[in-house]
Amino acid sequence: MRSRKKLIIYYVSEFFLSILLFILLLAIILKSTVFNLNFFYKQLDKNNYYEQLAESINKGMTNYVYQSGLDETIFEGLYTEKSLKEEVQRVVRNFYVGRKISVNTDDIEKKLNENINKYIEENNLIVDKQEDLDAFVEQELKVYKEKIVLTDVIAKFSGKFGKMNNVITISIFGILSLFIILLVLAKKACRRLLLPVPCLTTAFLTLLGHYLIFSQLSIKNLSFWNSYVSDVIISIINNISLAAKISSIILIVIAFTLTIIQKLLIKPKIKVKQ
Repeated sequence: MRSRKKLIIYYVSEFFLSILLFILLLAIILKSTVFNLNFFYKQLDKNNYYEQLAESINKGMTNYVYQSGLDETIFEGLYTEKSLKEEVQRVVRNFYVGRKISVNTDDIEKKLNENINKYIEENNLIVDKQEDLDAFVEQELKVYKEKIVLTDVIAKFSGKFGKMNNVITISIFGILSLFIILLVLAKKACRRLLLPVPCLTTAFLTLLGHYLIFSQLSIKNLSFWNSYVSDVIISIINNISLAAKISSIILIVIAFTLTIIQKLLIKPKIKVKQ
């Protein structure tokens, strides 16, 4: 009767331990990739995001310059790649912590107005309507903002993303604590090593999920907004994929290592003949 009770406790414990370990692994992978600010910064650097963003901003701004009677020289010195990088990182940081997203254009607006006034004076131009000139400056600043933020949806999602980040962090500690407590209690009740099965189960589920998701996706052909944003997102997806595969391999190695150690430590019972 006792052995049957222990067997039931064993299988129930293995089931819940496997679920907890699987959820814990997913949370850790997400926390170390998508919800990791430094990881995101590295992906931007790795994919030359700032350089491509600067080119995109320049092209966007020049679309309106000739209609105003000015030329591209008014854009000289508006910003540097360093200042653009700092602004992008500030926006991204605010997004990660759930703050309001806004792009600071004060310095650019000041420099643009200076360049425009200088160009007007040097070319002896007459401004008929100051309102039109102000509207032009506003349009150029709008281009700069839109290129950095991409879409209003991202700005609106900022608060939710910050909350999700906090929830995942808390969940990792909560699930890990629950996993350890259940593992210790089940070990005392069953007198058996319980860790190998959850490790193998989690590895199997992770690899299965990886296969089902990534076998249906053509990652290289994914497109988001533009090419340089797509490169960053694809790079993040590839890192998640790699993390899932490496984690599964590590869990499999742990499971087999613990099983071998257990067999080596358990001494076979020798029957004494009477």
